[in-house]
Amino acid sequence: MKEFAAIQDMSQMPIMERLMHGLTVTALGMGITFIVLILLLYSIKLMSFAFKKEDSPTSLVSDPVAVSKVLRRRRRGRIGGDSYSSSCCSHGAEL
Repeated sequence: MKEFAAIQDMSQMPIMERLMHGLTVTALGMGITFIVLILLLYSIKLMSFAFKKEDSPTSLVSDPVAVSKVLRRRRRGRIGGDSYSSSCCSHGAEL
């Protein structure tokens, strides 16, 4: 690590040694970043577990049967706004 502190010595090093030192610094930086991202991932999971609500809005999306029922009702025109109705304009003309 002494080589990284002395810049004047870096200019006197052969090109392969400079490339190896650059690779070492890159690998250390990527490794530290990877470790921090993994720690962040687990801390977010821990926090979501700690502050989890009983009723989550994603429970409907995770149930494919409920989603298919809603989509089927929308296609039949029982649910939804103008985008799911069979009329083309506001006065009710049929398509």
